[in-house]
Amino acid sequence: MALLDNIPAAAPKIRPLAALGRLFGRLLDHAITPDSADEDRARRAFLQDMIGNCPDAFASEADVHSMMHMYSRRF
Repeated sequence: MALLDNIPAAAPKIRPLAALGRLFGRLLDHAITPDSADEDRARRAFLQDMIGNCPDAFASEADVHSMMHMYSRRF
């Protein structure tokens, strides 16, 4: 019975769906502006150039993670 004495009478309510809703709501609130569209195009162009120039650099998942770490501002 000593173990049960340490358990609070009312456990906190956990609402994972509400947390997910807030997370996705924030992601969906991201408005696409001309600046962000240009940044997206630049990112895609960078990736296409990197893949075209160094296809071996993207041969495995570990390689992609390494590239994302090295060029973190470009991904």
